[in-house]
Amino acid sequence: MILQAYCVSPPDVKAVFYAHIDFCYTILYATPMVKQDFIKNDLFLLVKKIQEHMERFVEHAEPNLLLAGIMGTFGFPLYYVILHDFYPQPYENLPLRLLNALICFSWGSYRFMPDWLKRYFPFYFILSTLYVIPYYFSFMLLKNEFSTVWTMSTLGGLLLLTLLVYDWKYICGMIVTGYGLAWLTVFFVDGKVSYTYFQEVYIYIYMFSVAGSIIATHKRQTINLIRMLFMRSLSGTIAHEMRNPLNAIVNAIEAVQAILPERPRQTNTEQNFLISRSNLVAVNDVIDEASDIVKRGNKIIDSILTAMQGGEIDTKTFRRRSASGTIRSAIDTFAYSAPEEKKLIQLATETDFEYFGDKDLLIYVLFNLIKNALYYKNKPSFSIAISTEKHPSGNIIRVRDTGPGVPVGKRELIFESFYTHGKSGGNGLGLSFCRRVVNAFGGHIVCHSKEQEWTEFEIMLPAYDSEKVLHLKKEILKKKHILLVDDDAAQRQHAAALFIEWHCKPDEAASGEAALKMATYKPYDLILLDSVMPGVTGEDAAGMLRSGNNLPPNLCQHYRDIPVLALYEPLIAGKANMPNHPAINRYYAKPLSRQSLDELLEHFFFSEIPVRNQTLPVDLAGIRILVADDNATNRKFLRVVLEHSGCQVVEAEHGLEAIDKLEQHDLDIVLIDIEMPVMGGIDAVRLIRSGSVFHRFKRFREIPIIALTGHTDRESVEGIMRSGVNAHLSKPVAKKELIGTISLWLHRNYIPSGEKLAEAAGAIPEENLEEVLLDAQTVAMLRETAGDRMLGELLDLFVRYSATLLEKIVDAGSMNDSRELEYLSNSLKGSSGMIGALHLSRIAGTFSDHIKAGRLSDMDNLVGEMQVVFRNTTEKIEKLKEELYLESGTLKASA
Repeated sequence: MILQAYCVSPPDVKAVFYAHIDFCYTILYATPMVKQDFIKNDLFLLVKKIQEHMERFVEHAEPNLLLAGIMGTFGFPLYYVILHDFYPQPYENLPLRLLNALICFSWGSYRFMPDWLKRYFPFYFILSTLYVIPYYFSFMLLKNEFSTVWTMSTLGGLLLLTLLVYDWKYICGMIVTGYGLAWLTVFFVDGKVSYTYFQEVYIYIYMFSVAGSIIATHKRQTINLIRMLFMRSLSGTIAHEMRNPLNAIVNAIEAVQAILPERPRQTNTEQNFLISRSNLVAVNDVIDEASDIVKRGNKIIDSILTAMQGGEIDTKTFRRRSASGTIRSAIDTFAYSAPEEKKLIQLATETDFEYFGDKDLLIYVLFNLIKNALYYKNKPSFSIAISTEKHPSGNIIRVRDTGPGVPVGKRELIFESFYTHGKSGGNGLGLSFCRRVVNAFGGHIVCHSKEQEWTEFEIMLPAYDSEKVLHLKKEILKKKHILLVDDDAAQRQHAAALFIEWHCKPDEAASGEAALKMATYKPYDLILLDSVMPGVTGEDAAGMLRSGNNLPPNLCQHYRDIPVLALYEPLIAGKANMPNHPAINRYYAKPLSRQSLDELLEHFFFSEIPVRNQTLPVDLAGIRILVADDNATNRKFLRVVLEHSGCQVVEAEHGLEAIDKLEQHDLDIVLIDIEMPVMGGIDAVRLIRSGSVFHRFKRFREIPIIALTGHTDRESVEGIMRSGVNAHLSKPVAKKELIGTISLWLHRNYIPSGEKLAEAAGAIPEENLEEVLLDAQTVAMLRETAGDRMLGELLDLFVRYSATLLEKIVDAGSMNDSRELEYLSNSLKGSSGMIGALHLSRIAGTFSDHIKAGRLSDMDNLVGEMQVVFRNTTEKIEKLKEELYLESGTLKASA
């Protein structure tokens, strides 16, 4: 300020004087105020640090507080009686013991204290611990002149101290302080301190015992700290993986809003809006893309959790993939924080190659590399280059950025778990998991770098036709369950030998009946049947598997999805014979060749194209569904989807309310969340299946229950299935999967409310006869798939097979063989449903339900009704065949 006064103008006495005054004020007053602020800040930080230490002190001791409180509350008075009356000591003090008991009681009451009192507990606990353990035991030890009893009691007290206190410095400080205060107290009270029974060995016993206990406590604390760091890292990784699907949902909503017309005003209630076909397609594309991203996020989270639990990368989703397509998908779906970030990425993927692996996992690897590189996006001239190279020995994906680089000594360390370099906020799990993924693909990932210039990650993947990929395929097939079905033992052994070359040992069945029985015990991944066998043919067995009849609930959907293949004779009596059946995915000529096996394994297990199975159309109009979920958004989504399909929806927020709704309403199927307040899904399902909570509702054993949950691990799913549910769907539930599962279980068990088939027998009202005897949609689907000739053969086969089943049902009924009746009626129900004979299928299902429930009084009436409906259905089939003959001239009506 003085210099300023001189420099602005020529020296002026008045200005200089005021400058001196200002300077002196600054020295005398401002500086002490600044110092005072610094002191206040230091004190505040010190107090805050002490408070954090005290809270950590209590946090560590809390798991043992209740036990220590109970032991002290009862132990101190109890040991007074023991040491006063049974093993008398030179000195005892009941008031001190009662005070200790009261303090220990307060420890045990900590979790029940109000929040305002808990704020003061840490300071109180430290002081009371110092008093109750080191001070009190040292005082009694000195007063009893190191007697053997109190030497051992003090040792026990010190061990208890190591359980309550987590830091060895605190333990040592408390022991020294407590003993010092006790020594001073005894000295001032008695005028001396005696060591009559003291032995030098006590010092070593105390030292080794306390040191060993401290080491054990420190080890436990270290493990807890590592666990906390692990959970923090894991939560950070999962939070990042949730960011992409959440951003995808936000982007999808914004894209749909941009396509749709603006929100109508409330006054224009009668106004209609139109959307063009192209915009409707665009909306569906956006929704499908967002759904795929959400599913990918769920898969990545599941994979990370499995890897963190020590499990291997799941290889069952490994397929033949395009590298360029995967890279483009990763760049297009990455959650950029700003649109400019995408412009920083340069692509050079003209050289495409195929790799063997999981597309979503490789996208995660690329996401991680892009995210790490973008951390340095503010560096001048920053860019990211992604390129592909194809070589005979293997293929390469390079991701290079112009960031600060990685030092030579850390280029391997960055792939270690929990190791981070060059950035804050990382958790050290990303690159570690990336290496696990690439290694699972049979490749490896390395880091090259030049400090202050660039960093390049090189992902090397084996060529698709390499030995490494062949080995991976064989390892995957080793875990697959394959079933070969053929009445010709030579054909079975020939096919089995070909599968064994792929390290896959298939199970074998000699008949369709045996195959159906084996399928109820094991979830096969592929079934290969002979299309023509005595008894139940391969096509009949495939149809029964697809229908889900006689299968455990957890396998019904499984056998709708797996590939079921059939072998056929290419020439019969010199004529070409190419069969077709809606339940068969593909036919292969006998005998199975090595080339055909390679082709079917590639197509059904390793191709990117998913297996598409034919499904029976089921009308959901009028179906009454109970949706039990505590999440209002989930309930609303399910209501929209189900009502759009024609269903009537009843909602419940928890399991107890779901039970009440079942008692109050006539419902056909239940969708129930597993984790809900008041009563969870598993408890609710068990109560429903027991039937003990119902008075009116009687279908508690038969009603289909589908569980909805976010748990996808095998142990959780098995526990859910054991509770009594029929099927399990993982959240988020796709519309097609939801409708397909509901359709499957309604096809097995549903009886329309308007047709009381379980209570009446006799003729069907004339107005409904034509509608339900033979479903037009099913017939049209079969005709389109199989052709007119095959449809005629299929109808004839159904008539013969059903007539045989009805005869067997009559015979089994005369012998009261309930097990055989249940099997036969389920078979009739399944075959009728497959052909579209819905009325016959429903009556057969009702008959099966009656047999299961032990209600045999209506058996004769229902058998009579099935025979009547079967005759009417046969007449309907003959009329259909005549119509087909008139249209195409390829069929002749049978006599």
